[in-house]
Amino acid sequence: MIRCAKKTIPRGKTKHYRVFWSKHLEELKRKRDALRNTADQTGRTDDVQARRRPISLTSVLAKLMERMVNRRLTCFLDTNNILRSGQAGLRPQRSTNQQVATFSQHIKDALDARNTLTAVFVDFKSAYDLVWKEKLILKLAKIGIKHNMLNWVKAFIGQRSCKVRYENALSKSNLLQTGLPQGAVTSCTLFNVFINDTVELVQTVTGIKGLLDADDLVLWYSASKKNARERTESALNCALKLLANLIPPLGKTLRRGQKAPKLRKTLRRGRKVP
Repeated sequence: MIRCAKKTIPRGKTKHYRVFWSKHLEELKRKRDALRNTADQTGRTDDVQARRRPISLTSVLAKLMERMVNRRLTCFLDTNNILRSGQAGLRPQRSTNQQVATFSQHIKDALDARNTLTAVFVDFKSAYDLVWKEKLILKLAKIGIKHNMLNWVKAFIGQRSCKVRYENALSKSNLLQTGLPQGAVTSCTLFNVFINDTVELVQTVTGIKGLLDADDLVLWYSASKKNARERTESALNCALKLLANLIPPLGKTLRRGQKAPKLRKTLRRGRKVP
């Protein structure tokens, strides 16, 4: 839309964006309501309905502002090497294939050394919806984000509301206490900052290694065959406890599952991996 407009329009909007950027963005606090459509017209199950997310409704000009901010934030993170190499999700020029190749190499190395390797795959349920906003702001300030950028993020994620639509009915607006807006341009980058220290924390447990792809985490432990099961269970349980305490809202989803990792398969040379 802006590309097709006259040259005077983008210049005017640039000035408008500069005011937003430098004046603490009071207008940005008037959030567009996120909308959750619960109408079931496709015969979906209740489980699928429960996983539906409210989608952030923003204008084209607001999304353009988000892209400009996100580019600055991404450049700052990459220039200062803030994001850990163990995270490949939601990042440019990184992919799941890189994590699969790295994990596969560790499996091969364990087999060559005639060790056992046990892995636990963790998927945070509703990860975006459970992001602790205050903790995110503290993490941004800790890595050096301040002044206009920090004020913009505070205004962007704070005081957001949500409505539910069912057929032609629309509910009242409710304030969202946690979570990042679904469909927003900057949400992916902010989520990476929020979950950035996860792998570093679990690797404080001796022998534990891990990789992240967005909100999907794999932890593994390689050990010699002697007393391998006991040492593996102890190390992985310790890592999962640290993980549950790291991010309280996300940790709740871990506690709903089993307390101990289920050791179904142990990789050894000569056995086929299902």
